[in-house]
Amino acid sequence: MKALIIYFSGTGNTEMITAEIVARLILKGWDAEGVSVENLNYRSRDFNFRLRTMDLLGFGFPVYKFSYPEIMEQIFPFISNLRPSGKPFFVFSTYSRFASNALHRFALEVEAAGTAAADRPHVPVALRAFKCPSNGIASLKEPGSSAYTEVMYFEAGIGSILNDFSAEVLEGYQTYYSDLKGVSQRGSLIGQRRERLVGKIDQARYPLLSVDADDCIGCGLCAKRCPEDNLFMKDKLAVPRDATGCLHCLRCLHICPKQAISFGPLVHGPSRYTPKVRKRLFREADAKSTDTSEPGTRLVRLRWAAGNLKYHIKKALTNR
Repeated sequence: MKALIIYFSGTGNTEMITAEIVARLILKGWDAEGVSVENLNYRSRDFNFRLRTMDLLGFGFPVYKFSYPEIMEQIFPFISNLRPSGKPFFVFSTYSRFASNALHRFALEVEAAGTAAADRPHVPVALRAFKCPSNGIASLKEPGSSAYTEVMYFEAGIGSILNDFSAEVLEGYQTYYSDLKGVSQRGSLIGQRRERLVGKIDQARYPLLSVDADDCIGCGLCAKRCPEDNLFMKDKLAVPRDATGCLHCLRCLHICPKQAISFGPLVHGPSRYTPKVRKRLFREADAKSTDTSEPGTRLVRLRWAAGNLKYHIKKALTNR
């Protein structure tokens, strides 16, 4: 069996979760791999062939502005052209504070992409949001400060949670062909209301992408790694094309070796979210029990538990 996970990752959380899921599928005998949406060659016949020959598709992304990143929309036309239609798929997201309705919205888009005349819809077999460290303002604070500890962690027992989700994916794949039914995509009203505020929140937290000419050394790393090609080099200085409307993945902020990139006054601080920090936080979370209390998680856990209970009730009613 073959599985392909197409993902986007700004600073590495979703890439790490993708790698963990791929490893677990391989242990179960699957031929699985993850591919960044940035690295897909959409004009390649090989890409379209690979999509058609996959038994299972997966999609992963960080939650940005209470939704999925716009860069993930690049995949929709190719999902629409898949023949035969009716692929089972799973979706997962990473988030620091709110999971929102991003999973459900993305799954609905993928389902709709397979509903052309005489076609079956693509069917979601599993959805999961994973609590991960923030790559935003909190990540720049002093480790040990309340602002840092409130959100800079993976959910406790992350390894066991990934095991459970991978098992759920495989179970969903097995049952897919018997009932052709999947997960309900109804999001919460709270999430819908919160999305109306996203523009104001985003503008207040990250108002302006700028590069300090005195600190920039002209290495070009930010321009090379920007997923939207929103930064370019001019006279050995990184220059933004759109200072207010970028994706806000914050990759450039964290990879700049001289901390020359800023998104406003709130993003100045001594820390950076690096692969080393991410791996350490993952190990710490993996060593804890899933019922361990974490700073700032009580409300998050209650929200996720409520959403998870709703999902299982709907699934049970659907399969009656």
